[in-house]
Amino acid sequence: RQQQQEAEQRRLEAEERARVEEQRRIEIEAEQQRVAAEAERQAAEREAARQAAEQAELERQRAEQERLQQERLEQQRREAEEVRRREEAEQQRVAEAAAEAERQRQAEADRLAAERERQKNLLAQRRQEAAQAEQSRRENSRQARELQRYSNALQSAVTRSWRKPKGVSSGIQCVVNVTQETNGRVRDVRVEDCSAGGELMRASVEQAVLRASPLPTPNDATLFDRNLRIRFKF
Repeated sequence: RQQQQEAEQRRLEAEERARVEEQRRIEIEAEQQRVAAEAERQAAEREAARQAAEQAELERQRAEQERLQQERLEQQRREAEEVRRREEAEQQRVAEAAAEAERQRQAEADRLAAERERQKNLLAQRRQEAAQAEQSRRENSRQARELQRYSNALQSAVTRSWRKPKGVSSGIQCVVNVTQETNGRVRDVRVEDCSAGGELMRASVEQAVLRASPLPTPNDATLFDRNLRIRFKF
């Protein structure tokens, strides 16, 4: 029995050792699994971190590319805007130059037209002045002839009425002032001066003018003068 008890004790101890070893094996396997799982988890975390880093890098690169692309687009836009502005400025300059050229052309055309009009008016004025001068010359000539005719008529009328005083020679000249009415009727006569003959000559001339009343009148009414100063030759 003692041997059996010892054998049973050894068997129980062996079973206990086996159970402990099995437990240790299970614990070791569990620890190994835990370590493996932790390693896998850490590896997964590292992989996730790596992928996240790669994704972040990709995002950063994509953002950088987008930024660069945006900067290039903005630069292109600014360059295009600058080109457009320069083109517009050039177009404006060309348009202003064309407008200025047109304004100068129009101003020159207006100046030439004004000069032609001035020359035309000047020529017309000169022609008019020449015509007026010719008309004035003709009028003056006509008036001179009429005045001469009127003077001759006065001279003839007074000479015919003159009675030569005794002792008075011919060829005497007298300046006579005559006041007349519009119909030639003499209202007053005064001998201003005679070259010879004295008072007899003066009196004869006054009587001659009075006898010649009414005096001849000019055909041109503008030549008529109520107060005449006439030089008569007897």
